[in-house]
Amino acid sequence: MPTFVFDRTTLALLETRDPVTHAPQLTIDGTHVSGAMASPAGATHVDTRLAQPAFFRPLADLLVESLPRRLGAVYRVPLWGPPAMTVEMHLYSMVRRENVTVLGRNYPNAWMVEDRSADGSSLFGTLWLVDGAPQLVRWIINQPNGATITLEQEPVASPEALIEFAPGVRLFYREQP
Repeated sequence: MPTFVFDRTTLALLETRDPVTHAPQLTIDGTHVSGAMASPAGATHVDTRLAQPAFFRPLADLLVESLPRRLGAVYRVPLWGPPAMTVEMHLYSMVRRENVTVLGRNYPNAWMVEDRSADGSSLFGTLWLVDGAPQLVRWIINQPNGATITLEQEPVASPEALIEFAPGVRLFYREQP
């Protein structure tokens, strides 16, 4: 898994780095994307310009967690990422608050957020956010073939499972038995 480097203010992805050597793999300078992008078939060389500045699609959850939470708010977010290197507009809607149970734990009054196509006709996924850690507790991603992927997470059980890299930048982990 590469290391991701973000702009602290805008959350724009600046580069990905090799996890062992820390050498840059992919560099993003505004709309210019260059370097090597990992794929199941191995690294693929990339040197392209995006149509507009956009956020890295595989890490959209980080962006959604940072959006102001107001019921009825709709955020237009340009995203890019593999497999196509094109920018696609997504609408993130703060739909409602509801109780949700994730991994056996009840989260009352969680924010339900829908991820839709630019015209609103396609539902790409649904996210449930809570006001405390871990923020994103469930993400259901709708696949083009009708299947879904459900991602769930829980808060850390103890402070020993928390590493703070910088103010507001934390890594949560759990040791496997």
